[in-house]
Parts: sequence; C-alpha cells; structure tokens
Amino acid sequence: FQTYNRDEFERYLPGAIARSQKFGTLVHFAETHDNDRLAKGGERYARLRVQLAAALSWQGAWGIANGVEWFCREKIDVHQKNSLSWGAGENMVPLISKLNFILGDEPSFAGECRLKVITRGGGNTLAVVRKTPEVSGGERRLLVLANLDTVNETLIDWDRGEFFAENAFDLITERMVELRAALTLRPGEVLLLAASPARGAE
Repeated sequence: FQTYNRDEFERYLPGAIARSQKFGTLVHFAETHDNDRLAKGGERYARLRVQLAAALSWQGAWGIANGVEWFCREKIDVHQKNSLSWGAGENMVPLISKLNFILGDEPSFAGECRLKVITRGGGNTLAVVRKTPEVSGGERRLLVLANLDTVNETLIDWDRGEFFAENAFDLITERMVELRAALTLRPGEVLLLAASPARGAE
C-alpha cells in the first residue's frame, strides 16, 4: 500500500512475492490506518488503488479499510469514531463486489499461481502476468495492465513472450480488447486480461 509509481512497484513487488512463497501468504491492503484515505486523492485514484490491491494480491488475499467502498475522506484514527461515509451515493461497492467475484472464480488467483512484472517501454505504467502451474488442464495466464497516472493517458507495452494474444477478455468490464499493438490506457485505468473469460462469466 506504500508503493505509488512504476519504479517502486518494480522494486517492491518481486520481494513481496518471494516472502509470500517462503513464509506464507501476505495480504495486500489498498489502505490502512497509517495512510490518508485513498479518496483524498480523488475517486479515480481510489478506484486505481483498490483494483491494484486485488489484481496484484498473492492468492487473492487483499483487503481494504472500512469506508474505502464509500469514498470516505476522513483519515482513520483508531481512538476516535471517524466517519465512514456509510451509504454514500457515489461508491465502489459494485467494483469491489466484482473484484471479489473475479478473485474467487479466476484460477490464477489460487494455489501455486506465479506473478511476474513484465512492463516494457517508458511511462508510469505497470504490466504483471499471473500464471497458474502447468497441469493437465493447461496453464492459464492473466495480464494485469495499469496506468498509474491518474491525470494523463499513457501508452503501455509488455513482454509478449510472457503474454501473447491478438485479443483478450477484460474480466472487469467483460469486453474484448485488441492486443495487436501497445495499448493506450485512460488515466488510472486497470485491465485484467485473459485469453478467455473466467469460468463464471462463460
């Protein structure tokens, strides 16, 4: 939750993965009481961070602090009764519900899955591939693409040897995405791309 730009993710994520493999699953929190509320950075920023926490989690283990889903802006003080913005009309409840469904249904968030940073080119972007082990059912890969810039569109590219497909299915929006060239992502956009839909979406 304290990694913000591409360089920080590329330095921190491999070590976090290695520790999860060696010592046990680490939970990836989008926000804790140590941080200002995500929504202080804007709703687009909050959505980006929540999607990253889920998409980059080890074995689907991720979490949020109370109020994240309601775009709460008041910093958590464990000794006070802070507002949670409970029931706010503008919220992330559908997004968080969708992410939890994906993590429960998608094989690359379970068991001995592997994560690897595969970003190529410039820009404040992040590309990570999630891979299941090669078993009788065949290996499944999921490509996580994120524009870490919440203000500007950004071109993103990745190692095609790790994830190659002319088209892929975005598990979040349930739409097909053409991958024949580098993609332009909207500010703060995150894609979870698979060569085919998750089981429950088929």
